[in-house]
Amino acid sequence: PSPDGVVTLESTVVGERISVFSLVGELVYQENHPQNRIDMSVLGTGVYILRLTTSSGHEFVSKLLIEN
Repeated sequence: PSPDGVVTLESTVVGERISVFSLVGELVYQENHPQNRIDMSVLGTGVYILRLTTSSGHEFVSKLLIEN
């Protein structure tokens, strides 16, 4: 994330939903029909799992590290 807490997704895949989970599996953020920028300033420092779901049901998963 940038210093202002915004994550910019660089992908050719159009997402239907973005979900962010803690490492224990708790859903901590979700947005339907996301733009290519996601405000993560509400999350604390830590490691998260980011899941992008497409309208066709495909899922792409990545690790997200937020540091202060």
